[in-house]
Amino acid sequence: MIEERYITLIHREVDGLNSAEESSDLRSYLSHDAGASDYYRDILKLSNMLGAVPLVEPPLNLKKRILNSIAVHLPSRRQNLVSAMAAQFVQSLRIHKSYAFVFASGLAIGIIGFSLLDGGSPPNQRESISHISGTMTRPGPFPALMFYDQGDLGAADVRGQVTLRGSRDLLLVELQVKGGRDVDVALDFAQDDVGFSSFSQQNPEPDNLRMEPNSVRVGNAGENQYTLIFSRKSHNVVPVKVSFYRFSKLLSDRVFSAAAVSE
Repeated sequence: MIEERYITLIHREVDGLNSAEESSDLRSYLSHDAGASDYYRDILKLSNMLGAVPLVEPPLNLKKRILNSIAVHLPSRRQNLVSAMAAQFVQSLRIHKSYAFVFASGLAIGIIGFSLLDGGSPPNQRESISHISGTMTRPGPFPALMFYDQGDLGAADVRGQVTLRGSRDLLLVELQVKGGRDVDVALDFAQDDVGFSSFSQQNPEPDNLRMEPNSVRVGNAGENQYTLIFSRKSHNVVPVKVSFYRFSKLLSDRVFSAAAVSE
């Protein structure tokens, strides 16, 4: 049986972390222990295999596409468990910097996390808005959410209708736009009161969403319907200013309001 100390030295040797004295001690031990020597060769082979795997560049806006494709819901116990496991995994990586440990631990956390999350949202979840996340297949209404405000705005050749709905934790902004594709839409909000969570549109467009500290901007709005979801950070009244622009020139704007919620 390989001594625990030399298992650690083997991993450190593969990662190039041993001192000259530790490497010398390890070589002496391997020369007298066939099992340890075989183990060292296996770890070294695995390290070389992982090192030969080419890097893959992720596509642009991958994070936004993933967020738009999943359901937005309150954290479940399963998610909290997976988050805790992931945090433990990251902490372990800081301690064990071996290729074998990273590979095995990552595989385990992936399998367990997938099996836990595969069941979807828990049946006792307070509210479900999974059907308003990702690419929209149909407009509202969303009966689980309270109606806050609604109104029209626009200029001669562009019209829009805005509807605000929400709950204690969420703010939903539905925006219907009818106009030319040279029209941009901006939604300004107070980031102390709400935080941007998700964006979807009825007719898919290529990467026309831009985030700024206190606003969300949709370029080339055209004929489309948009749904934006915010998480409420406070119980205050939340004003949302919606503006239409053409080539940076303001065409029309209006402030809509989401009512305060009880604590």
